[in-house]
Amino acid sequence: MIKPFKKQWFWAAFLSILMLAGCQEDGQKSSKALFSRVDPAPILISPKSPKDQGELSEIKKTVITDKSTYDVAVARKDKEVLVSYKVKHSKRFQMKKIEKTITHKLEKKFPDYTFAVSSDYKIFLEIVRLGEKLDSKKFDKKKAEKRFGEIKSLKDELT
Repeated sequence: MIKPFKKQWFWAAFLSILMLAGCQEDGQKSSKALFSRVDPAPILISPKSPKDQGELSEIKKTVITDKSTYDVAVARKDKEVLVSYKVKHSKRFQMKKIEKTITHKLEKKFPDYTFAVSSDYKIFLEIVRLGEKLDSKKFDKKKAEKRFGEIKSLKDELT
């Protein structure tokens, strides 16, 4: 039988080790995306030019300037753009209205593109993961285009 004093030390040591193991940082934005702002860079899958990156940054800026959002992930393939954002907690009851407003702003400001806009966290996370894979060179262009299509179809399923 374990004495009460030794039992307390055991549990204190066990909880300390458990907390330290949970605090390890792996450097990936997707692992932190649920709890904090990760501010992912816009993802461009189609041919890259400085003008294209500038437009993607402008799309991101248009969404982030809305006072209801606080984090935005953007991905583009050809003329299709996926936009996912996080909504401030106090604005959660107005999500449909926010999505409609953001979609209208984007379509008005960038008429050449078709937008798929979502406030769904899963879409946000998938776009962030796609960006991480492209940065780490785990995906070639063909795989990235396929994954982009999968994310877009996932967005369509969720709505």
